Amino acid sequence: MITRASRLVLVKTVITARPVHHMLVEAAPGWMLEEAAKCMRAFFWAGKKEANGGQCLVAWDSVCKPLRLGGLGIKNLRMQGLALRVRWEWLQRTDSSRPWKGLRMANDRQASEVLNSLATVQPRPPHIGFPAAASAVPVLLSRTISFSLYRIEPLRRHGAPQRHGPPLPDLNSTAGSPAACPSSTRALFCSPPGAAHTIDQRLLLCLISVDQCLSTSSFTTGEGFVVVAQDVMEELLLEHEVAFGQGHSADLWNTHEAGTIYVTNFRLIFVSKATKSVVELGTIPLTAIEELKDVPSKGYQRLLPPERSMLEIRGHDTRVIVFIFKSENKHLKKMIDDLKKWIKPVHLEHIYAFSSKPPADMAMSSAMRLYKEYHRLFHKWFAQSPSTSFEARAHLQNKWWRVSEINSGYKLCESYPTQLIVPNSISDEDLFLAATYRMGGRFPAISWFDNGSGAVLARSSQPKIQYLRVRDELVSALRTPSIHHTDPQRKLYIVDVRDKISAVGNMAKGGGSELGSVYEDTEVCYSEVNNIHAMRTCFHGLRQYVNAYGSISSDGAPLHERDPISVWTQAPKSVVDISKLQTWLSHIQSILTGASYITAKITGESASVLVHCSDGWDRTSQLVSLSCLLLDPFYRTFSGFRALVEKDWLAFGHKFSARMGLPNKMAGEKPPKYELPWHAVGSIQSVKERSPIILQWLECIAHLLFMYPCAFEFSSKFLVDFMDAVLSCRFGNFLCDSERDREQADVASCLCIWKYLADLRASDNLHEHRNPLYDPQRHNGPIVPPPPALVPTLWSQFYLRWSCPVESHGGVGVQELVKLKIAAELIGEFECLPIDEIHPIGEKSIRVVDFEERPAAPPSLSLHNEICVHWMIL
Repeated sequence: MITRASRLVLVKTVITARPVHHMLVEAAPGWMLEEAAKCMRAFFWAGKKEANGGQCLVAWDSVCKPLRLGGLGIKNLRMQGLALRVRWEWLQRTDSSRPWKGLRMANDRQASEVLNSLATVQPRPPHIGFPAAASAVPVLLSRTISFSLYRIEPLRRHGAPQRHGPPLPDLNSTAGSPAACPSSTRALFCSPPGAAHTIDQRLLLCLISVDQCLSTSSFTTGEGFVVVAQDVMEELLLEHEVAFGQGHSADLWNTHEAGTIYVTNFRLIFVSKATKSVVELGTIPLTAIEELKDVPSKGYQRLLPPERSMLEIRGHDTRVIVFIFKSENKHLKKMIDDLKKWIKPVHLEHIYAFSSKPPADMAMSSAMRLYKEYHRLFHKWFAQSPSTSFEARAHLQNKWWRVSEINSGYKLCESYPTQLIVPNSISDEDLFLAATYRMGGRFPAISWFDNGSGAVLARSSQPKIQYLRVRDELVSALRTPSIHHTDPQRKLYIVDVRDKISAVGNMAKGGGSELGSVYEDTEVCYSEVNNIHAMRTCFHGLRQYVNAYGSISSDGAPLHERDPISVWTQAPKSVVDISKLQTWLSHIQSILTGASYITAKITGESASVLVHCSDGWDRTSQLVSLSCLLLDPFYRTFSGFRALVEKDWLAFGHKFSARMGLPNKMAGEKPPKYELPWHAVGSIQSVKERSPIILQWLECIAHLLFMYPCAFEFSSKFLVDFMDAVLSCRFGNFLCDSERDREQADVASCLCIWKYLADLRASDNLHEHRNPLYDPQRHNGPIVPPPPALVPTLWSQFYLRWSCPVESHGGVGVQELVKLKIAAELIGEFECLPIDEIHPIGEKSIRVVDFEERPAAPPSLSLHNEICVHWMIL
């Protein structure tokens, strides 16, 4: 008795072969296709010549879907026949080398209509140089098609202007667009009128499968057509992503890979000519591009082949990408000129996040999420509802601290949140006075406190020079309160994140640092973390070092020719290069040391700490948030990480737009008309304001994760993907410079990064974002790293992934080892089960099948009875 799995193979390979052979030539009548399908159904389900309805367990249309669409991969004969005939139409128009070319072919109106619905034509550009007799080149396919057939210059998605040129000379019909097809054909293959026309997925998959030779290369036909073929690439473009330009015949010099460059309103995409797949190294979001050069430097001039031009892209993620192309490729040069403007948006609405509006949901506002975190700190129960909202706010206080809404409407400080934790002994009138003492009105506010000891971690900006000798009652009130009247008064630490020379130098700008003599039993110390300008310069040096000595470099030279061993010699250039890496790591160590010092004072002495730099939104955010991570194990979970970022980075006004060189929403600014390319002279944010502040903070967390692998629920890969998502500006969470600006810009209507990351984790209990070594009981309290352990190494998973991809992961990661172990155990348990035996699990039935016949994309392995190794759900 042949098993059903074996019968499935016979149906796919033998029974369908004869009708497909006949359909190569002409259309098969409907009755013949129905008889063939009936025969296949009977043999597959019952192993007989005929089968009744009770023996057919699943609808035949579902069975005849491809594996990727949930079927079993059996060909739909009607669709397969039509696809084969469309193939003849395509070859007749594009390939003059066929021996039957020029013979009179049978007129297949349906195949012509389908091909016309898939393609439009555009007059060829005058610089390509085809014969004058060629009246229409090249063939274009619309990007509204769900699965692309051929890699051809894409049109804009539905809703954008469509470009239609004259019909091909040998078309039987003048239809040049899906709208010109007969209504019956359009109803069969396209969406309803008014929607983006989507060709039937089964037809497209059949079209691909019948002639893979169309996916091999780019070629020019004798009739003057340029056709660039590709494999099926599902979801090449995201929703609302629009392609604006492309450049053929470009080479990614880093890997010597030929392909095509596409530019959309979101990113630059490089598709390999050989594999017809997106090359990750050569694909980068536009907002992640820091610098773009098309004039080669002296070093590149020496290596550049003759009659070649280049495009160099430097990214905020340490990437250096170089494309080379023929100098006479004017089309690609024009695309580069436009790209220089596309990477410099002048309005916030030009960023991709505002082009994709998700459906409205009942997500909690940023203000309510901050209240939720405050409830956790006060050990209060939180519930979001209109009836309890006021009551919940009114009771957010204890005997030492309270939540004040003095900044409601941002009337006191535009870069602070509307709700702030302050001492109970300080009135709102005192807060107004304290705001006048500080730069930008950023008075001392509490970020975290210990309910047991009463110690607090507060933040602010530097004091104004005219108030350095004035005693600020708010600062004095931050001191840890005495629980018993016999307890000695505890010391207050004021941590100035700057070095002492810089703090004194800021007096020339109207700032300075507190004087220890003004405040009783207070110690002022300096953390010596450099400013944003030093960090930006050092980051450029790090990027240059990693690119110059990696196994993959932008100069395209092999590793042995670049001699990376010379880095460790005493040659003057190599000493300078290695110092760039050492300088960067010294900055990371300064941040780690400062946070560890703050944590030690709070946990060891129950002392309160006030942290500030110059403005209080860069280095202050780094040290305060990193200290919170060390103090509170909640912040080392996924939920806590989100709460920490939203509190100390977003709510307290880190200038994300300025640090990434993006525009910021201004009050009363009129939204611009969304047209591309916008002819911008430059970004409204100064290049001097850019700095990798949040990247340094994430690198510090990665170093702590390396030291304490069981203390964090998330992995280093989660931090990498989080940083990439921030740089991409695909989501609205990290746009603008403050909560006030984000409210005015309505970024809440954009996609949410937290939902995106949560959906990724929900797909797999062993997702790479999860740390399989996480043990919340092992580190359920503060972590205070000793100073010798704070000597960091380079965050290889982030910095080396482009230049040293193998070394960046350290071989097989922890997640992979755990998955392999679990898979081996599961296979051992089920390898003895007989084929086709039905086993119940809960309310479902599973059928054990052969290894070759398992689903193409099985569900991920799970630790909790979601066992899906060698079976499929019936």
